[in-house]
Amino acid sequence: MFKSCLVDSGFLRNSLFLVEKGYLRAYYATASALLTTDAHVFEENPLPVDAYVIQEIKAVRERSSIRGKQKLYPVVTRVYKSLDWEVAWDLRFSRSVKQYGFSHSLSAFSVIVHVFALAGMKMEVQSLLSDIVCYYRDAKYDAFGLFPYLFDSPHNGARTLVFDALIMTFAANSMLENAVDAFVQTKNMQLEPHIGSCNFLLKCLAEANKLESVRSLFKCLRKYGPSPNVYTYTIMMNFYCQGHEGKGVDIDEATDILQEMEKSGKHPTVVIYTKYIHALCNVGWVEFALDFIRNLRCRNQPLNSYCYNAILFGFCQNGETYEALKVLEEMKTYGTLPDVYCYTILIDGLCKEGDIEIALTLFEEMERYKIKPSLVSYSSLICGLCKIGLVDDSLDIFRDLVADGVRPDAITCTLIVEGYCREGRLKEALKFMYEMHNQGINLNSYTYNAVIKSLCKERQPEKAWEFFPQMLKRNIHPEVANYNTLMNGFAKKLSTKKALIVYKGMLKVGVMPNAVTYTILINTFCHGGKMREAYNLFKEMSERGLVVDVISYTSLIAGFYRIGDMKKAWALFNEMLRNNHLPNAITYTCLIDGFCKSLRMDFASFLFDEMKRKNVIPDAVTYTVLMIGYFRLGNIDRAIQLFGEMKERGISPDVIAQETMGLYTGTLTKGLLELTVPFADWTRSTLLQPSDWHGPVLLRCERWEERDVNSIGIAVVGFRWFLSSLKRGSNLSIVDMGWHCIYFWRSILGFGYQKQTQLATRVT
Repeated sequence: MFKSCLVDSGFLRNSLFLVEKGYLRAYYATASALLTTDAHVFEENPLPVDAYVIQEIKAVRERSSIRGKQKLYPVVTRVYKSLDWEVAWDLRFSRSVKQYGFSHSLSAFSVIVHVFALAGMKMEVQSLLSDIVCYYRDAKYDAFGLFPYLFDSPHNGARTLVFDALIMTFAANSMLENAVDAFVQTKNMQLEPHIGSCNFLLKCLAEANKLESVRSLFKCLRKYGPSPNVYTYTIMMNFYCQGHEGKGVDIDEATDILQEMEKSGKHPTVVIYTKYIHALCNVGWVEFALDFIRNLRCRNQPLNSYCYNAILFGFCQNGETYEALKVLEEMKTYGTLPDVYCYTILIDGLCKEGDIEIALTLFEEMERYKIKPSLVSYSSLICGLCKIGLVDDSLDIFRDLVADGVRPDAITCTLIVEGYCREGRLKEALKFMYEMHNQGINLNSYTYNAVIKSLCKERQPEKAWEFFPQMLKRNIHPEVANYNTLMNGFAKKLSTKKALIVYKGMLKVGVMPNAVTYTILINTFCHGGKMREAYNLFKEMSERGLVVDVISYTSLIAGFYRIGDMKKAWALFNEMLRNNHLPNAITYTCLIDGFCKSLRMDFASFLFDEMKRKNVIPDAVTYTVLMIGYFRLGNIDRAIQLFGEMKERGISPDVIAQETMGLYTGTLTKGLLELTVPFADWTRSTLLQPSDWHGPVLLRCERWEERDVNSIGIAVVGFRWFLSSLKRGSNLSIVDMGWHCIYFWRSILGFGYQKQTQLATRVT
């Protein structure tokens, strides 16, 4: 009957032992006889009375001749008469086994356990059982064999107490199978375990994520008893609200628990309501959770600030900070005083949204209500101020933090250092770090990484490298993120050799590379055209079990695209799809540009359509390379169509896109084409210097309106095609020809030096 409740849990054995009452009755008869005389010798395994005396004398002689050690019987008798816990505890089960043997010790301890159980000494019983159970566990004995020694007793109250303690002892030592066995045997003997021990077992099963076992035990408690109490329901609510076995919140089960509790007349506590409200917010039902709180308030149910914290956090996570502020006012209106957590959640949310002024107002409100800000409160405000460039103000807050007796940690200090580095104030960042070191505040590798990243951004990776010995000197061991930042700094300077030295140094000190490390090195080799080395690293990355993500694939695809090996780039793209990695816009753009340059517009068009089908949004660069491809093929209509599509999608054309389309849009089209075609032939035949040819062209341009002339500036790179033709028939470099074009258009538009330089870079 009861066994069927737990059979699905996987805990029950195929067969249950049967207690032979005659065996145990003889044992207890012997135990009772011990009380008559101190000279009587104790024997663990009693035989029928007439044979027992002979066996007893034999055992005494054997023990006397072999060991000659103190007998267990006087100790058991002394404990029984005096209930002296120190005597019992000093005996210790493991020590007794060494002196008197396992069987004798187990029998003696069983008697002592029942003696204390009869006296109602729960803590002592549990300590003795814990001593025995730990010995069984360490010796890898089957604890199931304990049951015959502990089951039989003339007093049900003592037996119940013993098995309550045994259930809790097994559960506390993570021996959950044995704990459930003890629970089942207790029920089979028509005993009623205490709900406290059942709750403890239920809690341990829940913490071990034993979903089916938790459900089965809870079902048994409801059906056969002991009846669940408020704490039982709290355990179940917590279990379903926190998730189990890698799953998320089970809000349906949590709701059922709450409804069942209310129907059974058990009044949910504020803890249960808080758990449920947090669960609702975790699944995104913030509005529903707020309505639930309002309903509780109308029913005069218990509420506190913790109930509201989840609502505030939920709104802030969704970026609805103003809704969260309304909830704060509602709390105060109905008499629920906000605590430090409420204010911290709001300050953090407001700072992330950039509403620093409101965050500062709340911070001042905390001081008015005598609520001491926590380190997290200060850190959130410091982070918000640093993000908007108010590093000096954040430092003032930091000084207030210290003056308020709150000790800053490495995270708070790192925020200040990052703020200085973001503003390019490296000296002040280093000064602040030095000050923190002197105050005994332990900085970490993340703090130093902010400095390393700042130096690498300023193209000074060599100087950043000097901080690694300083870190070690302060007992701060560089982590993989520090090495990755430094390698990336060298990679951006195309210092492949130094990046490899950093990589080898990292391996030498036992820091294992991660996927980011490999991706940086792959990208470095790809930019240097060393595709064999890049591909070998790519394979090594896979062999080491690291996740090869879309960035790694894209880096390698881009590398092969740069050297014109579209066959390998295409093969990698297909491998990427087979491994269920979704290409991003950069991946598609590299392939599209590669196929456009080789005039394989069928492949380019297919990829362009494919990326739109897979909801990968093309950017301005994607459209531009495709337009250039169609221009090269002579399909100007398709290029103009793409330009229009780009504008319809709300994608702003970049400089190159505008330069490309400048040849073919608006009123400029006819005049410019008339200009460029004869101009190209003329320049190719004469190879005139700018000073010789820009004047006649200017005269030609005088026919256009001013608004048309202003559009000519975007057409500079439109000369790429005739420049390429010009290149084939001249000894001028493409750079020289580019400067000819720039000089020409600059004469028309009067471009400044900055624009001139930018366009020159584009042309090259």
